[in-house]
Amino acid sequence: MQLIRYPHNQSLSESSVITIGNFDGVHLGHQSLIQQVIQVAEKEKLVATVVTMRPYPEQYFGKNKGFFRLTSVKQQYQLFKKAGIQCMCVLNFNADVAEMSPEAFFDRILVAGLAAKHIIIGDDFRFGRNRVGDFHLLSQLAQQHGIAVQRMPSFLLDNVRVSSTVIRRQLEIGELARAQRYLGRPYALEGRVLHGKKLGRTLGYPTLNIAVNEDVCLRGIFVVSVVLGGELHKGVASVGVNPSVAKTLGIRYELSSAILEIHLFDFDREVYGQRVQVLFHKKIRNEVKFDTLAALETAMAADALAAQRYYDSDDSES
Repeated sequence: MQLIRYPHNQSLSESSVITIGNFDGVHLGHQSLIQQVIQVAEKEKLVATVVTMRPYPEQYFGKNKGFFRLTSVKQQYQLFKKAGIQCMCVLNFNADVAEMSPEAFFDRILVAGLAAKHIIIGDDFRFGRNRVGDFHLLSQLAQQHGIAVQRMPSFLLDNVRVSSTVIRRQLEIGELARAQRYLGRPYALEGRVLHGKKLGRTLGYPTLNIAVNEDVCLRGIFVVSVVLGGELHKGVASVGVNPSVAKTLGIRYELSSAILEIHLFDFDREVYGQRVQVLFHKKIRNEVKFDTLAALETAMAADALAAQRYYDSDDSES
């Protein structure tokens, strides 16, 4: 799959069918839109293209303080490629792009840059400076260039409009099963295994440690599985600042960085530097500050048992 980073790369040389949006999460609604793009591309012999942005407009303008990304560029690339998309265009959302009129955005990016012949958008699509461009204006501009335009309806599941905002809310309140239902797969984080304080090893629960972006909302203890070297391993994970360990090591945990610590069952290999994918299945409890390491060890044993019981139950098959 071709990756274009506008405006750094050269323009797309072949005519394309395009969809535009953040596509954060690449959830069921996005997947429905993407499948329509692929069908049109196959029928009309066009390049199936997705246009997204980094940073997202919400991040650039900083209006939504609770905003966090569901997927990284790398995760989006992998999901688009798996779905059958042929080209991913990542717009550098800067002052130039933010101030573009709808007409300039259409002419410079969609026509000149990506050779659009067919454009498919969601029902909430807006474009151009201050989001003034709507479906009506897009249709007018497209008609002038002989470009087909199609608008897809909202994707509903259980009478709920599936959206990235809804999924973020489910993750914030610990409803991982519902988030998974809307995503069409478990929520996942990716990263490289780092050297940690190795305190878990002394307590009998060695962990894989992965740095977590500040904008990840998950906090607490979770049932997880980890994709490592093409294999799937079951385990339990903590996401947070680990206040008990911070206290033991003399660190002000309010100022310490969040970390993802994973204890895998029946796993004792050293995999520092390797990239892993962590799939989240169920929240066990919130993060708690324990006064002693003995109390922490007792809680870790209970967490591991809860995760093992989850895998032994029918829930792990759903």
